[in-house]
Amino acid sequence: MKNIAHVLVLVLCSLVHQAALAQDDAPWWKRLFRKETVEEMEQEGDSPAVPEAAEVPADSVMIDGGAEELSRTDSVDAPVLRRVLPGEITMALPEGIGRLDSLYMEHPPALMGYRVQVYFGRLQDARDQRAEYIRSDLDYPSYLIQNPPNFAVQLGDFRTRLEAWRAMQDLKELYPASIVVPAEIEWPSLESQGSDSTLNRR
Repeated sequence: MKNIAHVLVLVLCSLVHQAALAQDDAPWWKRLFRKETVEEMEQEGDSPAVPEAAEVPADSVMIDGGAEELSRTDSVDAPVLRRVLPGEITMALPEGIGRLDSLYMEHPPALMGYRVQVYFGRLQDARDQRAEYIRSDLDYPSYLIQNPPNFAVQLGDFRTRLEAWRAMQDLKELYPASIVVPAEIEWPSLESQGSDSTLNRR
């Protein structure tokens, strides 16, 4: 008799449970993952208190935590402005680097380029050839280069082989045996940069 009473109680509980589930269209397993809306929470009476936000005028823009009034003439939202703070940069240059820089300015490295060699032989003949060239109307700088046991007379300071070759064509009439040779050339002077100098004359 007690067993029958227990069975009836179980059946009655299941019917009540089915009736409660019938009020919702969604099956019970879908309700496990459903987020309750704010309206449902308010209906149940356990909605948390939400503090009201401070009122900010509609035509103001927040700038770094403060409100600054800006007049808006159109309906496009103005971007959030950022205040640029002044600052300074201090560079700590080691003393050794400063010395290296000053040495570089006093003794710049060699500049490689090309020259036209018009003579190669004995010292006295090289001096005579250079003196003869200086008396001519040509304006290429001339150099007496020592290459023991001989000496060479070289002309010009050219950055490219093409510039040296063009100068050699001008010198072929006076110096038929002239050739273009690689050499350490002089740095161009600041005054010659804007004028018709040896480096940019052709």
